[in-house]
Amino acid sequence: MKFCFRLLSTTLLFFTELHAAQFCYPVGAQQGAMGGASVMFSDVWSAFNNQAGLAYIKTISAGANYENRFLLPELSLRSLALVLPFKGTTFGLSASSFGYRLYSENKYGLAIAKTFSDKISAGIQLDYLNLHIAESYANKNVMTAEIGMLAKPLKNLIISAHVFNPVRSK
Repeated sequence: MKFCFRLLSTTLLFFTELHAAQFCYPVGAQQGAMGGASVMFSDVWSAFNNQAGLAYIKTISAGANYENRFLLPELSLRSLALVLPFKGTTFGLSASSFGYRLYSENKYGLAIAKTFSDKISAGIQLDYLNLHIAESYANKNVMTAEIGMLAKPLKNLIISAHVFNPVRSK
């Protein structure tokens, strides 16, 4: 038991980073209720949380999300997603904006996802990120990517992974 605790503690310390801007927010009511644990779901919000989940959507879907954190409009998150399945491949469009007039983080994404069997899917997304700080500070624009994988090896077991910014854009 001590070994497991030490391994978990070391792993968490090793992978912990601090960020001034956070473009990868968990989006959707179910994802928020699960405390941000969202990479295993297959719904319209997979366009933000794990693109591989988009592959299991069989009908055109759209969603709009508004989160008002601590009842402060300056901390609000607005998100839109559109999912278009087409001949075994699913395409997704997403847009989100966090913040307000003086400070905002904006993210626009184009995703593609595919199932390789009934049990395995993968997805990739290209993102355009914009950080805006008002006054005489600059805007920062950058392109990056997201990659997701989802596997269902057993009836009640889902194994998934999501990597945001594997190219380490700054």
